[in-house]
Amino acid sequence: MCSALNELGYVEGRNLTMERRLSQDQTGAVFPQFAEDVLASGARVIVTSSTPALLAAAQATQSVPIVASGPNRSLQDLKLIESLARPGRNVTGLEPHPGLDARGVELLADMVPGLTRVAYMRNAATAGGVEQARRAERAARELGLDFLDVPVRAPNDIDQAFEQATAVRAGGLVVQGDLLFGDPSDWRVVGLATRYRLPAVYTQTAGYVDQGGLMAYASDYNAFHRRAATFVDKLLRGAQAAELPVEQTMTSTSCSTSRPRTNWAFRFRDMSSCRRRTCFGKR
Repeated sequence: MCSALNELGYVEGRNLTMERRLSQDQTGAVFPQFAEDVLASGARVIVTSSTPALLAAAQATQSVPIVASGPNRSLQDLKLIESLARPGRNVTGLEPHPGLDARGVELLADMVPGLTRVAYMRNAATAGGVEQARRAERAARELGLDFLDVPVRAPNDIDQAFEQATAVRAGGLVVQGDLLFGDPSDWRVVGLATRYRLPAVYTQTAGYVDQGGLMAYASDYNAFHRRAATFVDKLLRGAQAAELPVEQTMTSTSCSTSRPRTNWAFRFRDMSSCRRRTCFGKR
């Protein structure tokens, strides 16, 4: 986002001051204090991409504008805006297209011959996940697939979730976009998917593919962060967050591994592909 702000004429230390707070804590414990810290610093705009951090900021202030830079949950599902076209509150910005998880189910159905049951792994501790699970379930039902919702709350729950999925003979797995399944759990889902020979589609970042995962179908978060700079610019120039339409990604990044950890007998056409097509739309 910094480079995009530079292109808009902002230079840190000259006409822009940035207060940074970073954490991978998905329990949300540190974020209320982070929100209080940045508000105490006199921040005119808050930018965040983490869902727990976004919720903490929204709870801490109803006046300072907040730019969502691609959280992994819908802002409407989180009840932070009234509508995409007119947020109506102090939160605006960008969010993933709500159909990502449903598309993950469709990709599994296309990749795995004879698929009859799909498991869906989500972080039950992060708000907004139930609505995403329902959209994925609808997609599964429309394809004639059985659907298993597998909620977890901590890294230690992931092993049991895989045991649950394999016990009912799930033939594929969709992993909901959530930081919990990446660095905080040492990318354990990738190794377990290989161990249990359970083909998985990850609906957050291509980092799962870098770790040896089969496929990611996710929003382009780099594009999110660059686009967020335009919201910051408008807000600093006097625009009201309540009147700035929220934008959704209309297309996403699709990547598949060129170095799978096991031999998958799939009809997937290209095991070394990556398509990055991102545009933003308002509704």
